[in-house]
Amino acid sequence: MRIAVIGTHGVGKSTLVEEFSKRKPEYVVIPEIAREMIAERKGVVNSWFDFQIELLMRKIKAERERRNCKDLISDRTAVDNWAYCWYYRVFPDSLLFSLRELAIGYCNGYYDMFVYLPASDFVIAKSKYAERCEKIDGAIGGLTSSLRNVVVLRGSVEERVSRLVSIVDNFRQ
Repeated sequence: MRIAVIGTHGVGKSTLVEEFSKRKPEYVVIPEIAREMIAERKGVVNSWFDFQIELLMRKIKAERERRNCKDLISDRTAVDNWAYCWYYRVFPDSLLFSLRELAIGYCNGYYDMFVYLPASDFVIAKSKYAERCEKIDGAIGGLTSSLRNVVVLRGSVEERVSRLVSIVDNFRQ
């Protein structure tokens, strides 16, 4: 099963992927590429347009390199990428709609299940960029109705991981 973990920053996507992969080591992990790119740039992003385009290309490349893996879990997708493009107004509105549809279609074709981690009021309140966190969460949450097989996970890390493992185990039966 190909699983995509989606949500805004700070909701625990990377932690969920890491803990899930400890319990299901047969799963190949596609890491969060944005974090790698920010580290490469020492935290400085000069152009959100260039950053988001490169991020999208790297993510698609990582997915294509693992296209023969039947069991994988990805930290973020093109859907998350679109939400950040929307927030930062990287593209004009006329192009954003088309990119949204492309991201949804591409992700629905690649992934079997989406795990959405919604931002809680606590996550938003503790975020250094609370407004951005809330708006991006709203954009990603708004896309979930267009994605197939979406599971919303809430609770502690242990509760989320246990629930995801259970879903995967039940899917295989």
